[in-house]
Amino acid sequence: KCDSILIRDALRRANRIAYVATSDGIPKRAGIVSDHRAVFLNEADDVLHNDQRCTCPIYNYARLFAWTAAVEEISEYFHEATRRSRLFQPVDSNKPWVFGDRSCNLSDENRIGTSSQVVAYCTSFFPRRSRWGSGVWGRIIVASILALILQWGTAGAAIFVTWETPTRGLGCRSGSYLLYAIVSTIVWVLLVFANILSHYSTFDCTSYVLEEKKKHYARVDLAGSLSIIIRRFGKVLAAVNAVWIFTTCMFQFTSFFNCCWCDSNVLGLGAARAYNVISLTNEEVDSTRAAWIGGAVFASGAAAIYVGFINVFIDPPLSVGPIANK
Repeated sequence: KCDSILIRDALRRANRIAYVATSDGIPKRAGIVSDHRAVFLNEADDVLHNDQRCTCPIYNYARLFAWTAAVEEISEYFHEATRRSRLFQPVDSNKPWVFGDRSCNLSDENRIGTSSQVVAYCTSFFPRRSRWGSGVWGRIIVASILALILQWGTAGAAIFVTWETPTRGLGCRSGSYLLYAIVSTIVWVLLVFANILSHYSTFDCTSYVLEEKKKHYARVDLAGSLSIIIRRFGKVLAAVNAVWIFTTCMFQFTSFFNCCWCDSNVLGLGAARAYNVISLTNEEVDSTRAAWIGGAVFASGAAAIYVGFINVFIDPPLSVGPIANK
């Protein structure tokens, strides 16, 4: 899934054996008819859709709406063809339905027709396709909740541990982790919003009124330009945030934060109320130990929830039916 070469090879192999209907009703290989394919990767140098061609998992956000809409469009054609076959309707309406045998319930003769007949056969009178993709917003909500649980469950645990370690409060360590978590969430929002604008910019105008067309294309052009700006800003912010958390870890391990200003939490308490803990009392030791244990449990729990949900979602348990009960 992360190798663009493998994806291109898979599409090339699939298109090599693809057949298309023709005007005379004789199926032919798609490569003989033309070089146009039903499913292909857009190789054009388009700044707006550059991220869609990047196959690394971090670019999955850019393919959310476009690929979902493409899959549902193809699925709808198969759904309509299946519905008509269950009604014993052949592609060529001028021919009777030919029943198959035990090895194949559906005879190939029922699937042969001209290109116009195939289009009519696979096109539904009441299309269910959405330009955004049906159910995609629900999946976005679920994925966002799980991502935020993982993000703030782990980062929040680090913030909690450093916050509760004397001197308690917002300091250099907890502030660094808090800033990283906030910026990470902002980057996520920016990239998702940029993808929404990018997909909206591909919508065609359904009105035939000239003024409406001008307004529509002005809106989509603006959405496309804003998408590029927001996406680039989000990437720059993500790169800076990655450098920031790496630098924070280096400061943590090199004792850079072990200075009077950081140890006394001047950042959160202010210069007038800041204080430095020289020796911990027994109560502070116990509370600090409890905070560290609680933070570890909290982070582990958030990660376990995320991993457990992903495993169940990818490989759901089989439903128990009458056959399984036997």
